[in-house]
Amino acid sequence: MPTAVAIPDSHTIVTADGITDETIAERTRQLGRELVEYAGVAQYPKGSVQPIAVAEAKQGDS
Repeated sequence: MPTAVAIPDSHTIVTADGITDETIAERTRQLGRELVEYAGVAQYPKGSVQPIAVAEAKQGDS
């Protein structure tokens, strides 16, 4: 991935309300957009992808 996001002093910049530094927040959003594009998530059929924890929990029921 061409985008990297370093978060110095992350314990103060990342709070329960989100990322407090707008420049880092925008770079993080850009990284997310690039990851979605790279993974082809937009091509997935709706409802075909579940969070890993849900999928793992369902496998344990078999």
